[in-house]
Amino acid sequence: MKSLHAFDVVGAVARESPALASAIELQSRGHWEAARRAFLALMDQPRLIMPCLNQLGLIALNRHEPARAAELFRATIALAPQEPVGYWNLSTALDQSGRGAEAIATQVSLACLLDLTHGRLDLAIEVYEGILRRDPCNYAAQANLGTVMARSGQVLHAIDHLLSALLLFGRLFPRVLSYGERLMARLDGLLPPAAVARALPPGRPNGAIERIEYVFTSLGKALGELCRPEESELCQRWAVSLAPGYALAHWNLALVLLARGEFDEGWREYEWRWHWPEFPEPRRLLPVADWRGESLEGKRIVVLAEQGLGDVMQFIPLAQRLTRQAASVVVEVPQPLVRLIANAFPEFQVTARPDSPLGPLAVNAAPDYAVPMMSLPCLLGLQADDLPLATDYLTPLPGAETVWRARIPAGGAFNVGVVWAGRPAYQEDSKRSLPFSLLQILFEIPGTRWYSLQVGAGRDVQAMGAVPQLLDVGVLLGDFADTAAAVACLDLVITVDTSTAHLAGAMGKPVWLLLPRVPDWRWGNARVAAAWYPQLRMFRQETPGDWQPVLQQVAQALAAAATPVQ
Repeated sequence: MKSLHAFDVVGAVARESPALASAIELQSRGHWEAARRAFLALMDQPRLIMPCLNQLGLIALNRHEPARAAELFRATIALAPQEPVGYWNLSTALDQSGRGAEAIATQVSLACLLDLTHGRLDLAIEVYEGILRRDPCNYAAQANLGTVMARSGQVLHAIDHLLSALLLFGRLFPRVLSYGERLMARLDGLLPPAAVARALPPGRPNGAIERIEYVFTSLGKALGELCRPEESELCQRWAVSLAPGYALAHWNLALVLLARGEFDEGWREYEWRWHWPEFPEPRRLLPVADWRGESLEGKRIVVLAEQGLGDVMQFIPLAQRLTRQAASVVVEVPQPLVRLIANAFPEFQVTARPDSPLGPLAVNAAPDYAVPMMSLPCLLGLQADDLPLATDYLTPLPGAETVWRARIPAGGAFNVGVVWAGRPAYQEDSKRSLPFSLLQILFEIPGTRWYSLQVGAGRDVQAMGAVPQLLDVGVLLGDFADTAAAVACLDLVITVDTSTAHLAGAMGKPVWLLLPRVPDWRWGNARVAAAWYPQLRMFRQETPGDWQPVLQQVAQALAAAATPVQ
């Protein structure tokens, strides 16, 4: 496999070891015995053991000793399990030994390594496709290829291979076959006529037959990307029925239900996030009892912010409801929100969240209970009819708006703030962010004056400096109290799905939200209005990744909004 040359660990070591390089030169000239002796002589140097074993295995292959070669390649894998070359060479040796099934299993391990350890989805796909050309009934290859293709954006092909995995699994388990056939019927016309799933040869599935719930969950996620929420929900429910403790399926089911406004079941399923080992945020650990809805009369409770800054601003009104029950409420939030939340909710004691989930709680008196903020909707029985939670509840600090009015003067033009990129660390950021260059169509609209609220990695100072209509105020924003003061001076905020959208929405400011084809659950399935913030208007992609039509719609709406009424 020529593309594995990028992982030439042997060559890298040889460039620093003249003795190893000389032995490899002997090998390349066909002096097998001399090369073998040279490699054996170098085995007393720990750093050279793995490369020497690999080269000895290649010599054994050239001498038509595949069984011996396989032993040597297994030894290289034991010493360097993260290096792909050992797996590929082992699969070659196993093939030459007539052990094709073991060779394919080794290639599956290789593809998993390329994907999960090295992040090379392209090479993993290449290996899986090679396996399926040999063995289209290999369950693991069909399932894993579908998952990798989904993550690489090839959603239709991903669904095809995941369905193939379901049908293969179903040949051994009729219940799964029934699910797969029902799904195929619902998706008739979605997949190409020559779909892999429809052309599987007969016979039993090969390879390891396991983790069917993972396949259902991946398939449901991929169908969600194609805006097929009903089929996505079915897949997650089937995954839960087959593996009731599979937390990821519960989490994905929660997101489907919440997007549809089915809050009662959705919030219950959302609680499974803490049982999902890969949930991106560690749970805050304190020597305090978890609040599970008990009476709070005379008690102290601390509400622990979790997930993003926008989540805190969106759900902070629920913490306010606890003040009607508890003697005192402490809210722990990320440092950039401390001043903003303390100003808006003087009934709380607001403290900064420490960097470590094990960090101490900065309060004078120990609380009786602790509760994660995103568990409040479930514990308080939040329903879709309860929205909006509150209106105009975040405000600038006293006097701050006056300072910012000198920077963002009223009158003379329609003042618009803009944010075009989120946090790169966020898994879905590539879908929600857009290139700064696409905003040019907006900057050219007459009667508008622009202010960049962009902070973080999305800032491109050179590109912003080339737009005379745009004033960069992002550099002046120290925390969200500063941002609130700036937003208060604007007529409109236009932003992708970031915390700024929540801030402007919670302030009651007009905010236009630019959304990808499949947005975050909280923006629901409505086309324009958002239940959380009455002043928020949504502009959604029709085609995944295509922002041009979205910005054209925004430009038309903005031209009308910026034109004074005569």
